[in-house]
Amino acid sequence: MLVGGAPLYPEFAEKIGADGYCVDAVACKEISAKIVAKN
Repeated sequence: MLVGGAPLYPEFAEKIGADGYCVDAVACKEISAKIVAKN
């Protein structure tokens, strides 16, 4: 699960066990590509 956007922050993502935090949609694309490549 990826979370992000203006109302959230990286520490919150870590606290809830998210796979990653994204500042915006472009960052989500990059992070999700890295996650898929690892698997």
